[in-house]
Amino acid sequence: MIYRLVTILFFVCHLNVKAQDSLETISPCLIGNEYMQNLNYNKAKEALIECYRMDSSQIKLANQLAYCYYQLGEFNNALDLNQHILKIDSVNVKALIQQAQIFNKQHEYEKASIQYHKLCSIDSTNSYFQRKQGEYAWETGAISKAIEAYEKCLTLNASDQLASLQLSDIYQEIKQVERAKTCLLYTSDAADDLLCV
Repeated sequence: MIYRLVTILFFVCHLNVKAQDSLETISPCLIGNEYMQNLNYNKAKEALIECYRMDSSQIKLANQLAYCYYQLGEFNNALDLNQHILKIDSVNVKALIQQAQIFNKQHEYEKASIQYHKLCSIDSTNSYFQRKQGEYAWETGAISKAIEAYEKCLTLNASDQLASLQLSDIYQEIKQVERAKTCLLYTSDAADDLLCV
């Protein structure tokens, strides 16, 4: 019995040593993925840069590296890499969303709006993209574009209360009080429906 226990312990220790040795031979891409899963973006960035130097044509890898740059606040690097991605794949949703997020953080709402306009042309049935396009259009003073985007959003997702509230705010701002009230009533009804469930 003791012999079996010692043999098992030796085997487990041997496996652990082998695992440590094999970490050095594992692809830096796998290591980068592991670091990303653990939210260690500095280490992930280092590993993914090494992979990217070996093969810069892998879109998934470039998306991951751009995400690390974004999470670390290295926005210029993320934007440059996303531009590279979009040259290869002009409809890469991850790159377009990330660029919009960066432009938003930099208060470049017109550029963010352009990204969401592209996203809406890629997927015109995505109510989130429509609402975000409405937000940025409103932020840049493009009221008619904002109204159009919010109305499209509500057509796609009638229960989007945020879009209803924002559309109501726009209507109040342009002195269309009845339309603003309609949006608010609809939002109120939707909230009541949620409370009744």
